[in-house]
Amino acid sequence: MFMSMFLGLFAGPLYDSFGSRWLLLTGSLFIFVGIFTTGECTKAYQFILSYGICMGIGTGLMMFPAISIVSCWFSKQKRSLFMGVVQSGGSAGGVVFPILLRFLFPKYGFKWSMRIVAFFNLGVDLLGAFLAKDRLKEIRLRTGEVDKRTMWNKLTHTVDLTAYKEKQLLSLSVSLFMNEFALMNVLTYFSSYAMIHGVSQGESFNMLTILNALGILGAYVPSYFAGKYGSFNVMILMSSTLTLIMFVVWLPFGKYKPAMYVFVAVFGFCCSSTFALTGATVSTITPKTSDFGKRYGAAYAFVSLGNLISLPISGSFIKVKNAKYYNHMVIFIACICACSSVLFVVSRWTVVGRKFRVCV
Repeated sequence: MFMSMFLGLFAGPLYDSFGSRWLLLTGSLFIFVGIFTTGECTKAYQFILSYGICMGIGTGLMMFPAISIVSCWFSKQKRSLFMGVVQSGGSAGGVVFPILLRFLFPKYGFKWSMRIVAFFNLGVDLLGAFLAKDRLKEIRLRTGEVDKRTMWNKLTHTVDLTAYKEKQLLSLSVSLFMNEFALMNVLTYFSSYAMIHGVSQGESFNMLTILNALGILGAYVPSYFAGKYGSFNVMILMSSTLTLIMFVVWLPFGKYKPAMYVFVAVFGFCCSSTFALTGATVSTITPKTSDFGKRYGAAYAFVSLGNLISLPISGSFIKVKNAKYYNHMVIFIACICACSSVLFVVSRWTVVGRKFRVCV
C-alpha cells in the first residue's frame, strides 16, 4: 500500500503531462508480473519484491490515472458521483477475488491459482487501458494553455512539492493521513480480532467479504449525495459515523458475533465512502482540471506514510493475542479515527471558513 500510494507523487504529474494510456499499460504489465511471480515465491524477500514492490508499482501507476480521468469528463457537481462509481470497482474486486481464490487453491494449488489470477487481471487491465480516454489535450486547447516543455523537462520535473504549501491541500492531506491510518488497521486486524473471540477462520473471511460487498454501495450512495450537499460535508458525516460505530459498537460489544456483523456492515459502507470521496474533496480545492492528477497524487503520497507506520504501531498494542490487548488496539484506532473526523472539519474550515450552510 505504501508503494502504490507514494507513487502518486510521480504518477499524478506524469498523468497531467502525458495522459493516461501509457501509465495504464505500464501498470498493467507490472501487476501481471507481480502476481505471476508471486506464485513462484518461496521466501519472504521474494514475496516483498514480487507482491509488495512490483505490484505496488503497478497499482500506483494505474490508480491515479484511473481516478484522474473522471475529472476530465464531468463537472465538479457530477464528478463525485462518477468517481464513486469507479471506486466501487475496488470493493467489487474485494468480493470476487477472495471467493475466486478460495475456489482455485484446493483445485489447482497456489502456483497455478496465482497464474490464473495474473492472466485474468492482465486481460481486464488491458481492456480498461484501451477503453480509458482522457481529455487533457482538448481541455488545454479550450483554455488556451500550451505546455511548451520538452519531453525531457516533463520527465525531470515530475515531482512537484509546491502543492503542500497550500493550507487547503495540506490540511486535507493530514486528515486523509489519519483516516487511512485508522481504517487500514481495521481492515488488517479485524479477522484475527474475530478469531480471538471464537469466530472460525472461514467465517472471519466471510465477514470481510460482507464488508467489501457493502463497500460497493458505500462508494456509490454517499458520492451521489456529495454532488448535492458537498464532498467535504459528506466526508465529515462518514468519518464521524466510523468513529461512532467504533466507540459504540466495536469496543463495548465486539466480542458478540451479531455486533461484529453490524460493525462490518456499517464500517464497510462508510470506509468505502471515505476512499471514494477522497478524489472529490481534492477536486473541490483544485481550480484547474489539468492539475488534478498532480494534487491527487501529492495528497496520497502523504497518506502513504501513514500506511507504512500504522500497522507496526497498532500491532505493538497486541503484546499477547487475547481480548484485553486487542481492545487496547481498538481504543487506539477509534481515537485516531476521531482525530481524523476533527481534522476533516478543520480542512473544511480552510475552504469556506465558518460557513456551515455551504455545500462544499
